[in-house]
Amino acid sequence: GLDLARFDVDDAGPYGSVVLVARTMNALSVRRLELYGVAIALPGSSDTFGMATVVAERYEGGRMATIVVGGIEATARQGRAPLFRVADVAVGGLDVRRSLAALSSADWRPNAPIGQIRAEHANASGFSGDTLARYGVSLGSVNIDTVRENDKVSRSRTRIDGFALAPPLRNMESLKLRLALQAMGLRELKLGFDCAGTEDRARAEITIDRCALTGPD
Repeated sequence: GLDLARFDVDDAGPYGSVVLVARTMNALSVRRLELYGVAIALPGSSDTFGMATVVAERYEGGRMATIVVGGIEATARQGRAPLFRVADVAVGGLDVRRSLAALSSADWRPNAPIGQIRAEHANASGFSGDTLARYGVSLGSVNIDTVRENDKVSRSRTRIDGFALAPPLRNMESLKLRLALQAMGLRELKLGFDCAGTEDRARAEITIDRCALTGPD
């Protein structure tokens, strides 16, 4: 299920490695890709970034039907527990064609615009790790859904569920947060977020249609 069409390898410019990778991705088609136990050492440190599973389906020239990533972890060099962990991330209707087109140009330079990355649906859930625990933060899920009316107008909704802040008595930073909550008569803070908006690229406008913060009754 893998196909690589012909593409230009000449005149790649001064940042040829980036340009050629983008041109390759433009020419690539993959029916299904599965990866397991991916680990990356971050440049300039011994910290690691890992993914337990990656499953991508129906990729063609910058468009991907779905990609699901499980067990995302960032771990410090000497740490056993992850600093940050996300149990699952799922993205549907991913479109990076504009970014690949920009990066494929021999004139591309670092910090140059790379176009908009689009996705019809994105969900991340199961947030944990030492960094969140240090401040007593928990987070259930983040959801983003986008409906495109045409090439210029799209409507999006973003929801954050299961956010809670309950600072522990384990360090000075969390103690300050705990005292700030107590000053407001709170032992913990639980919130949800729901926001909808419209982007009109023809008019260069972004309109917030509705935003709401919700809490327990």
